[in-house]
Amino acid sequence: MPRWLLILPLILTAACAGGGGGISAVTQAPANPSSASANWEIFKITQGGSGGVDIYSELREVNGRLALCGAIAPYLNNSASLYNESFVRDVYARVGDTVVANSVAFFNRIPGRAALGQVACGVTGLPWQPGYAGQQALLIPRQITVKRGGFYSSRIVRYQRLR
Repeated sequence: MPRWLLILPLILTAACAGGGGGISAVTQAPANPSSASANWEIFKITQGGSGGVDIYSELREVNGRLALCGAIAPYLNNSASLYNESFVRDVYARVGDTVVANSVAFFNRIPGRAALGQVACGVTGLPWQPGYAGQQALLIPRQITVKRGGFYSSRIVRYQRLR
């Protein structure tokens, strides 16, 4: 029997355990924009049309686990930009050096910032730690942003980071 077959159950167990960016469940909760971990970020798409997304995120404790909660609104409330679903699928979230979500595609879709009410909370396999309460998740698009000489060389540009 090949050796890799012997460790396959261990690999599958680790992959399903919820760590390393896996989300085990998604719940709904009221947004808490006054939380120290609450953050709005704007991502602007510069090629293939204008527009982008505003992404709200916050960290929470759900059943003793770290949860990443959030909502997505069209950039500047512009319904023409929609939600840029392919972009949203490519955004992952980190807290410190730890990837807490491989994608924010589970976040609620809202028509604009003023409509922030309920957020979707993705429960991770990571235990809650008190230090998470004051941290913000860093949302990172997998497509790298590079600006050279006033022209954007990448398709997606992080336009502005807001608190």
